[in-house]
Amino acid sequence: MNRRALATILLVFVFPPMVSSAEAVVEQRGFWPESAPEDANAYPKPVPVEVVERAADIPRVNSTGATADSSVSVTAQSNKAVRVRIVGSVEQADLFGAIASSGSTFLILNTEWENIHPKQKVSRDALEGKTDRTMGVGGLSSGGSSSKPVEYVEMDVAYKVPKLSNHVYALADGQAIALHPVTAELPGGTDPDAPFGIAKLGEVKNLRLAYLIPGNVKNLALQFFDYNNGHLLIPLRGDAELAKNSKDARRDVLDEISNDVIELAALRLDFADTYGGQDADPGWRFAVVKLGGQSMSGQDGSMGKILQFDPTKYTWANTDGGFVYYANAGSTDAKGNILFTPEIYQQQEVAFLVPESAERLSMGLRINRDVVTLALTDKSPRPMPNARERHQDGDVMEILFHGSRRDGDFLILDLGIKPLAKGKGLEVRTAQQFLLQTADGELRFDKRATAALTGHPPDPLVVPPGVEVRFELAYKTTESPTALRVRGFRSEGRFEL
Repeated sequence: MNRRALATILLVFVFPPMVSSAEAVVEQRGFWPESAPEDANAYPKPVPVEVVERAADIPRVNSTGATADSSVSVTAQSNKAVRVRIVGSVEQADLFGAIASSGSTFLILNTEWENIHPKQKVSRDALEGKTDRTMGVGGLSSGGSSSKPVEYVEMDVAYKVPKLSNHVYALADGQAIALHPVTAELPGGTDPDAPFGIAKLGEVKNLRLAYLIPGNVKNLALQFFDYNNGHLLIPLRGDAELAKNSKDARRDVLDEISNDVIELAALRLDFADTYGGQDADPGWRFAVVKLGGQSMSGQDGSMGKILQFDPTKYTWANTDGGFVYYANAGSTDAKGNILFTPEIYQQQEVAFLVPESAERLSMGLRINRDVVTLALTDKSPRPMPNARERHQDGDVMEILFHGSRRDGDFLILDLGIKPLAKGKGLEVRTAQQFLLQTADGELRFDKRATAALTGHPPDPLVVPPGVEVRFELAYKTTESPTALRVRGFRSEGRFEL
């Protein structure tokens, strides 16, 4: 029987409120066993109520029991201050509007956290805010002590994690995976960037966690970092040590680099028409790069620092001819950052929207003042062609002019930027710095027509240190323009057209 059919026969007992003292007496007589049978007829009869079906299903986690299909075992681990217990799990392809990328699935864990930190003795005077004005000497000047014995009371010690996403990771066949932002949307979840705490000894809090993990994981564990009370490694499936350290995690890479900041590898390149619920426009596709990396901080055994960066600002794809496309999505935290931990080799993902014609790709990443490049295809992207004209803007940059072409009512200009200052990037304001001169005055480029070009500039146009960036601008004009005026940071230039 479906829900609609069931709704038509559903009866519910409804008891109206008492509206007067007389009615109250009647209802009471009809209720008690010693009342006459005919008095019971005065009691309200059950009436059917209307059942209104909701317009759409409410998003929910399909299962949270310990017998979920993910085969995660129910287990617990403790350190000096907290006991963490896994009580259930589930894996599913989509979660509250978030869609798992190809080959991945969402792992949702139901966890219990118990404060087991022993109570701490605190003097009652300190608790009440009293001060010892004798500086600890009491009544020594009078030959004896007039101070009272110190009275102590036991107090609970709150357990607090300052930022949950920096401390709780899923380990999958040698990869560390950070909390997914959808954790904040789960019933019983929390903001991954918020603190998490348990106030009193013996208090238990339930917490639901979400991770985007590979779909074919053999070894799975939960890693909790606590440098004061001891780390916890909780096995979920297979071997916990293989979940933490696996040789397969660093095998068959496309390219890799290592310096004193990061160890980073491009593990795989995939193309997709859809990524993260976003569809690529005709003529475009997503280049999805699987990354593996580890922060090199703390290699001396000290508490290392997590390396984090915004992929939309610090990573880009290089294609033929010098065109670059900054990342527009990835497996980021709630603030959009990609994280690499110092303790574990970690897998991340970054996606670039590139033209379908782009087949030779590399990935650039800015780390402080340095730029590193990872090859993504067997053949490297072709370099930028030689410019027809150049304007040197002092010691800041060179502005390159490659040529122009007509497309209906639009004049398309082919341009480029080459930064000159070592270790410094540039943010170029194209609308203010590239002005087309005509008989009727100066024109700024058309934003909509420019955005439709495969060679459109990144927005904002950020030029990484030492990287030449080529781009095209579309100006709407049917006239024959005379020149392009370029406004640099140190000087102005002019390209005759």
